[in-house]
Amino acid sequence: MNIAVVRGQVLREPVERELASGTQLSIDLNVSYEEGPNETVEVVWLNPPDKSRWPRQGVEVFVTGRVRRRFFRLSNGQTAGRMELVADTVLTAKQTRQINRRLEAVAADVAG
Repeated sequence: MNIAVVRGQVLREPVERELASGTQLSIDLNVSYEEGPNETVEVVWLNPPDKSRWPRQGVEVFVTGRVRRRFFRLSNGQTAGRMELVADTVLTAKQTRQINRRLEAVAADVAG
């Protein structure tokens, strides 16, 4: 089972890319911890809703999805890899009811 849940602040405006399979939105999140350094998590949202619902820089969001590692070739011919969170759900931290429902659904998936 591959389930990821992340809460963090959007570092910069999301970047949209058009692919053969549809639209992809890349969102960089700053995830902070009580102890230890912050981490940056790259979130990929496939076929996101209209732009009015995209999170903006500085907004705190809650993301559920799955982790994937993808490989690609660099311009110098070397192969590189990247870990990213493929989002199923992206909600602003203010959407507490939707977040709670999503957490319940994720917990049910984990419990089987």
